[in-house]
Amino acid sequence: MRTHIPTIRYAGVQGSFWMGFCICFSYASMFLLSRGYTNSQIGLIIAVAGIISSVLQPLVAGLADRSVKITLRMLILLLSVIMVLFAALLYFPGLHFLWNAVFYIVLLATLQMLTP
Repeated sequence: MRTHIPTIRYAGVQGSFWMGFCICFSYASMFLLSRGYTNSQIGLIIAVAGIISSVLQPLVAGLADRSVKITLRMLILLLSVIMVLFAALLYFPGLHFLWNAVFYIVLLATLQMLTP
């Protein structure tokens, strides 16, 4: 029975990650449309998030591999806290048009950095 605990924990981590991923990307269009963005602007927001994450992924991976002080667990926790913080900031109505875009870009880019 004890041998199955790591598998259950791994499944829990993977399940929560993919639930967050699906929510953020599946509802991106609907959420941003409700905030007044056009389809072109939504595509640009998602594309910018992808570009930022593709640039930062090797840097974060290098930090995770080389750093003695920062463990992989700490790095994942830090990125998760950033995601939760920016998701919470998006909850407030009446944010400026630009801040909504910046917060959503950071949220998506951080989420994509967790993938590898």
